[in-house]
Amino acid sequence: MDCWLGTDVESHRATRSEEGDLQWLIKRVVRSLFEAVSFDLNCNSQDIYPCAKIAAQQFAPQKAIIWRPAELAGVTTDQPAPIFAVLDGLAPLLRRLQNQCPRLERSL
Repeated sequence: MDCWLGTDVESHRATRSEEGDLQWLIKRVVRSLFEAVSFDLNCNSQDIYPCAKIAAQQFAPQKAIIWRPAELAGVTTDQPAPIFAVLDGLAPLLRRLQNQCPRLERSL
């Protein structure tokens, strides 16, 4: 997440101008929110709309903004502004969830 929400956001945005990358990014946001609660709810889905529905239920204060990426995920676009507006709006929630996730330490 930090690679597109971190300190180097502007240069990363410049590299994410292709339509497929933008769609992948917005779908990843919705799925990340869903995955943050899916284990506790014992549910699974690969479809973007059930993911958005459950994420919106679990993160009610951000409900409206969570549905926006689900809408954008179904529309191919080469205009990054609406997608990055959603990312900026969800960044605090995504960062909070990332910080709550325990870090796995692996020794090779």
